[in-house]
Amino acid sequence: MKVLLAGYLGFGNVGDEAIAASVAGRLQAAGHEVRLLSGHPSDSRRTHGVMAYHRLWGVPAGLLWADALVFGGGGLLQDKSSRRSLAYYLALLNWASRLGVQRVLFGQSIGPLSPAGARSVARALAGADVLVRDAASQERLAAMGVDAALGADAALGLPTVEHTEEPEGWLLIPRADVAGAQAALEAFARRCVADGIPVSAMATEPGEDDAAVAALVACGATAVPAGSVADARAAVAARQGVVSVRLHGMIFALGLKRMAVGVAYDPKVTAFASETGFGVVDVPVETDALLEAVSQAQPAPDEAALAMQARLEDGFAWLKRTLAKGTAG
Repeated sequence: MKVLLAGYLGFGNVGDEAIAASVAGRLQAAGHEVRLLSGHPSDSRRTHGVMAYHRLWGVPAGLLWADALVFGGGGLLQDKSSRRSLAYYLALLNWASRLGVQRVLFGQSIGPLSPAGARSVARALAGADVLVRDAASQERLAAMGVDAALGADAALGLPTVEHTEEPEGWLLIPRADVAGAQAALEAFARRCVADGIPVSAMATEPGEDDAAVAALVACGATAVPAGSVADARAAVAARQGVVSVRLHGMIFALGLKRMAVGVAYDPKVTAFASETGFGVVDVPVETDALLEAVSQAQPAPDEAALAMQARLEDGFAWLKRTLAKGTAG
């Protein structure tokens, strides 16, 4: 089957590229041919080793080639950060429907959505196959009249990272566009330095978060480059724990059995923390609240980690069945 994989790809966002690597790998292992929609097709071809179309002017060629359009995970259907982004993804779904291309949403978070955005999403998802990565998104869709299966974030399906040295200290993953988080991260970095605890900082969306990392370096943190998904996961593996304003910092921590404290800038962070037992602090982040959350941090309980891995495998089994249904049809 010819599968066109869509998402926020080709922009260097480590979380989205991790999702794509995991989903594309599973699809290829199942015998499907995979191509991508990407903001920078040549970069995506190098990163993932598959053909890529430009996410704007390459859409017609991509959809005419494809048997199925798969949204490979992430928080694509929301209009809090950008109505234009939501309009783009809904247009993809609508164009695919008109062309008779099977539409599959896999490992998504849904929302936040305005009332108008929710109505648009419900219309666009009519007849689509949907699997979400958290129970809150499943409930949100149910309230909109859309049935969805429950899985997990596909990035949890990446191979484990071998790390021979004993992990120590903390990795900070900031997000520049989240107001009310950076000052507490900087205070925490200074506290680690004063206490002799190793602390590093990493931008998982280079260009967007570089200035935030530089500010943490000025507080004594060591900068860690995240040139690839492998680099980012190796950085998480090297530390005992992660304080992250990006969801995939927590997701990598779960997969690598590290501690994590998330900053709840979005409902998807709160949902993941509640399902894994990780610590979470609200925005705006109070320094004392962050220090308290870190002092109580633990790796996710084994039962929570195993449950999430089971959901992941159930999700990939669902994807296999769903695409087979499209082939039969």
